[in-house]
Amino acid sequence: MLHKIKIDCFASDIRIKNLVIDGKKLEMNICPYKLKLIFGKNLYYEPELFPAIRIFQQECHSCLTIFQNGKWFITGVTSIKQAHNIINEFKQRAVNCYTCV
Repeated sequence: MLHKIKIDCFASDIRIKNLVIDGKKLEMNICPYKLKLIFGKNLYYEPELFPAIRIFQQECHSCLTIFQNGKWFITGVTSIKQAHNIINEFKQRAVNCYTCV
């Protein structure tokens, strides 16, 4: 496609810096206030400003965004493996939260 607009580009010049990934709806009731107990300052929820929960991952500079209906997406990852790790960690911690609280 870049060749059509007269830009020389080779595959070795391209690298992935950021992916946006989504997946199946989460099959759980999302309660931001319970999740805040687990994720603390990494969880951002201001429904007046944005209708979703944002959980920031400091170590990989990514963000998991979850809506009340269970839809989610991850931004800032550089591989599918990173995204799998983030969503699996969230599910594990959330299940523990809902069974303990």
